[in-house]
Amino acid sequence: MKLIDLTHTFESTMTVFPGMNPAVVEQIFNVEEHGYNVTRLEIITHMGTHLDCKSHVFTEGFTTSDKDINNFCGNGVVIDCSHLKANEEIGIDVLNNYDLHEKEFLLFYTGWDKYWNSNKYIENFPVISVELAQYLASINIKGIGLDVISIDRVNNSELSTHKIVLGKNKIIIENLKGLNELVDKNFTFMCLPLKIKDGDGSPIRAVAIIE
Repeated sequence: MKLIDLTHTFESTMTVFPGMNPAVVEQIFNVEEHGYNVTRLEIITHMGTHLDCKSHVFTEGFTTSDKDINNFCGNGVVIDCSHLKANEEIGIDVLNNYDLHEKEFLLFYTGWDKYWNSNKYIENFPVISVELAQYLASINIKGIGLDVISIDRVNNSELSTHKIVLGKNKIIIENLKGLNELVDKNFTFMCLPLKIKDGDGSPIRAVAIIE
C-alpha cells in the first residue's frame, strides 16, 4: 500500500481566499524555555486544502460532525483538465474518455496548484461549468475535488455552482495538489475533516491510497 499526499502545507503564509484573514500558526511554548513545544492555531474552516459541507451555503445541511465518516472516503478517479487555459470552464465533455462506474470521488486536475502561494493562484483559474455541475450533482458520487481555490469564480458572490453540487449532498474539496501523480491510476481517496460541531467545512489531510 502506498499513500500519496494531496495536501498543501498549512502555514501562516499560505494562500487564502480574497477577503479572508491569514491563518495564525504561532509557537507559544518551546522546548528550550518550557520543556515542550505548543503551537497556537487561528484558522477558518475553509483554509488550505479543505472540504465544504452542505451547511456552507444552506441553513439546513450536513456538517462535519453529523455526516457519516464513510462519506469522506471512496474510489477516486482523476479527470485530466490540464490542457485548459486560464479562465476557461471545465465542460462536461472532459468526462467523455472516463469510465465513472463505481467511482465515488471525481478529482479534476488542472495543474493550477503550481501557482500556490502566488497571486496568480487566485486569478483566472479554471472552474467547472454549470452544465458539468448539474451533471455531477445528479450522479451517484460522494464528492468532487479540484486543485484550485474554488469551484466558483472569486467574483461569484452567489456561490451558485457550490449550491448546485452541495444542494445534492455531495462534498466539495478545494486546494488539492499533486493530482498529476494519479492520472490513469486506480486509488482510494480519503479526505477526513476535523469533527467540528456543526462545522460547515474543515481543513483536511487529503490522501490517495494505492494498493
